[in-house]
Amino acid sequence: MRKNIVALLSLFMLLSLIACSKTTAPDVEPTAAPIGGETGSPSALPSETASADPAYTPSPTEAELSEQPTSYLGALSDEEKARILAFAAEWYAEYFFEYEVLSMKFADDDDLGYDYYSQYKPGEIIILLVETTHGGRGVYRKCFITISGSGYEVINDGY
Repeated sequence: MRKNIVALLSLFMLLSLIACSKTTAPDVEPTAAPIGGETGSPSALPSETASADPAYTPSPTEAELSEQPTSYLGALSDEEKARILAFAAEWYAEYFFEYEVLSMKFADDDDLGYDYYSQYKPGEIIILLVETTHGGRGVYRKCFITISGSGYEVINDGY
């Protein structure tokens, strides 16, 4: 019985190695590039190729990247922040009327909730830390609000 198990394991390992070797990229010999001025070879510059390809999208420049907001809170104007707080207060009054909201503040940019909802960029989501009371005791909640052109939506709320 033990010999059969060892044989099966050996066979499995051998098959695994064969399968892995077939999934790796085959060896491809590099083609020789034309050297200085050979005729008949394509010599298009990247900029020429880019303009000829309609699907080409240039990578953003460093200046364009610096214009994009990197702070979730910094991406919002003071007016937007006030509207979000008013929206959250109305939302809690409608859906959690048994809770008394004592205070609301915006979460820091390093809050792990932003990692959990990484598909949203700064200016598309904000997290509120909400201090409430319920049944005579304090309850702290997090409220995740998405921001779009059509308004705000609470996508998660919890402890």
